Amino acid sequence: MLVYPGLMSAQSRIMSNHSVGLKTNGLEYAYEQALGGDFSIVGHAGIEANLWLDFIEMFAGDNSYNLNPAISIEPRYYYNMARRLRRGKDAGGLSADFISLETKYIFESIVPKNEGAYYPIVISPTWGLRRVWRDKWLLEFNAGLNFYRDKDDTSCGPRLNLKFGFKF
Repeated sequence: MLVYPGLMSAQSRIMSNHSVGLKTNGLEYAYEQALGGDFSIVGHAGIEANLWLDFIEMFAGDNSYNLNPAISIEPRYYYNMARRLRRGKDAGGLSADFISLETKYIFESIVPKNEGAYYPIVISPTWGLRRVWRDKWLLEFNAGLNFYRDKDDTSCGPRLNLKFGFKF
């Protein structure tokens, strides 16, 4: 791995950061710790809204939604950090593109409507981008696959997530 002088100075300014954000499916608090090089690890805790639609029975009311507390840990690799710095683009606040593998535990619903599916463990390989403005405001987008697992069943589905947040 090549080390660029700007990369080390950008990461020495950003050892860790906290953020609170509004995601497409809920609210979350996140703590991101730079690990050195282009790697970091993120811990998330929040409330997620989940909606299950049965398209065949859509108008019969067989849909369900839940509001679940969730925690996760997500190692990230910021693969274009050095290139952003070489081109003179801002990389402060870990503003770069990344690949990650999030492992999430979802607690039982605190606001259930119908039963719906309940998958307490979710593993999500994702690609994403993070941009920070004025050292405080952040936008994060990621896409990938969710692999769901409970004691009896396994499932898979798409993942799209957009987060607006405040970093401190």
